[in-house]
Amino acid sequence: MGPSDAPPTPPLNLVGNFGGGGTFLAMGVLAALVERQRSGRGQILDVAMVDGISVLLTQMAGWMQMGLWNRGRTGNLLDGSAYFYRCYEAADGRHMAVGALEREFHDAFLAGLGLDPGDFPDYLNPDVWPDRSRRIEPIFRSRSQSEWCAIFDRLDACVSPVLTFDEAADHPANRAREAHVHSGRSLQPAPEPRFSRSTPRSPGSVVSRPDLPGSLTDWAVSENEIRSLQQKAIIE
Repeated sequence: MGPSDAPPTPPLNLVGNFGGGGTFLAMGVLAALVERQRSGRGQILDVAMVDGISVLLTQMAGWMQMGLWNRGRTGNLLDGSAYFYRCYEAADGRHMAVGALEREFHDAFLAGLGLDPGDFPDYLNPDVWPDRSRRIEPIFRSRSQSEWCAIFDRLDACVSPVLTFDEAADHPANRAREAHVHSGRSLQPAPEPRFSRSTPRSPGSVVSRPDLPGSLTDWAVSENEIRSLQQKAIIE
């Protein structure tokens, strides 16, 4: 992940901790509960982040063996190399994200830029991507992010603004879905997924550091463990 002329980009902790670890653990627990109902027997789960990440890479591993994905960085369909699947800087230094993979979205994307889709044949050929990116970059730099939003809000082109967390929470689409909740002074993502009958409890306020020992006690952490964490300066 990342450009070939710079170190690989850390994908936050979304891929390892949450994707390859927590998500697979949660799926494993749920699957084991279903299996227990059938067999009446429990079992131990063995979940490792590196294993889960390997499964997440199944598509790319297959594409590599088919000759459709480079083993290095850049030059691939989903790594920011394609001119229709990357981010562009606008005139105000903000960015627009483009994910126009399918032909209909690709053509709408070009139309929004004032370009003729007919001038962009064979769009899945990696050989044409660098020149087309260089052609499109100055077009994006000619308008601000808000101006591009006004254009692409009218088009089904898979083009959207790159927003901060607070901006994303205030976006009309997220407000309509109530994707974020306010709890006290904190703004948090709402629980997901959503069920037709069961409504998850909304999250409470973010715990401030002075409240951590009391909260850990509520979570059944022993006083000895809390003192150990305080001695290691992990909590105050």
